[in-house]
Amino acid sequence: MRIYATEQDLMEWTGKELPANAAGLLRAASRLVTRATQLSIYYTDTDGVPVHPQERQAFRDATTAQAAFWDANDLDPVAGALSEQTGKVATTKTIKGASVSYDAGDAAAAKAARAAALSELCPAAWDILAEHGLVTEVVAL
Repeated sequence: MRIYATEQDLMEWTGKELPANAAGLLRAASRLVTRATQLSIYYTDTDGVPVHPQERQAFRDATTAQAAFWDANDLDPVAGALSEQTGKVATTKTIKGASVSYDAGDAAAAKAARAAALSELCPAAWDILAEHGLVTEVVAL
């Protein structure tokens, strides 16, 4: 499996210490980057890594951006969506009457968004790849 960024790259990208699951985040982010670029045309070495320095940098930066996004949002793609917990969203509160109403729709939407974020590139990673012409939905002949 190709991994496009190192733990050192992630630390430099975020300016923070590494999360405990950094290796897993980078592996999962690399898989998303590979999937997003599978229809793109670029030269690779024998390991399938881009040869051109700018493309290699884009793969690295997109991978670190994705891993940083997951870390910043307390998402763990290795654990998957089943581990995602989203709190209830209070819509009304009454202090003296001690009444609270919850909006299950907002909580469900938030949980769905967090689950989707485990399997989709974040906007920053997508933009990095797009800026270098590395994402396409058209098959070149």
